[in-house]
Parts: sequence; C-alpha cells; structure tokens
Amino acid sequence: MSYNYESFSKKSFLSFFCCGALDYQIESSFCPVKYNEKWREYSIRDFKSTSLSLMMFCPNCGTQSPSSLRDKWFDILEEEYNLEDPDDEDKKQVPKEFLSDEWWRKRDLMDNKDQNINSNIRPNKPVRCLF
Repeated sequence: MSYNYESFSKKSFLSFFCCGALDYQIESSFCPVKYNEKWREYSIRDFKSTSLSLMMFCPNCGTQSPSSLRDKWFDILEEEYNLEDPDDEDKKQVPKEFLSDEWWRKRDLMDNKDQNINSNIRPNKPVRCLF
C-alpha cells in the first residue's frame, strides 16, 4: 500500500491508524506516553526510572500500534552503510535522515502489521484520554 507521506505530520501519524488520542497525550509532560519517531515506537515511560515499555496497542481504542522499525534501522545501517554500532561507536557516521522518521518514510515502510483501518469509522476526536 502506498501513502501520501506529506499528509502525515509527526504528531498525527498514529491518528491515521486509530482514534488519535495518543497525539494529544504525547504532548503532555504529565502523561507517560512517548513517541520515538526514529524507530516508530509508542511507549510508556516510568517517571521514576529510565525504563520504557513498548505499546503494542492504543490504550484508548485498542487498535494495534504500527510495527516498530528498530531492528530494520540497525539492519539498513549495517547493510547499506557498513555501520556495525550506529548507536555508539559509529554514531557520528549515521546519515542525518536516520535521526528522524525521514529514513522509513522514504523507504515506504508505513504499515500497521497488515491491518487496514477504515478511516471512516474512527472519531474526529479522542475517545478518552489517560490523564
């Protein structure tokens, strides 16, 4: 499936796939929800530590979250750029596009674990919020 990437802002990516409540939640410093655009991961942070728990589903509407691209990020950097340790030793050699969502948008890696979400049935506003 091909998408018009320009139509998705960084804040509204998940709202394409589900209710959109997380768009509001990641903006709040009081909400534990975090989005990592580089690896396309939604997670819940523990305020008392540095740990994160990967979110597999939207906690507001139950829709499966888009698949993480963490492994793909490392694979591409190793295969195409010969970077063995892009998160540490080779960090300065990582191309700029790999520091944001640009790398996966250019490679047409937008999916939702092969789910087709009918955008006509999702509400225009969040169903409920976590805070």
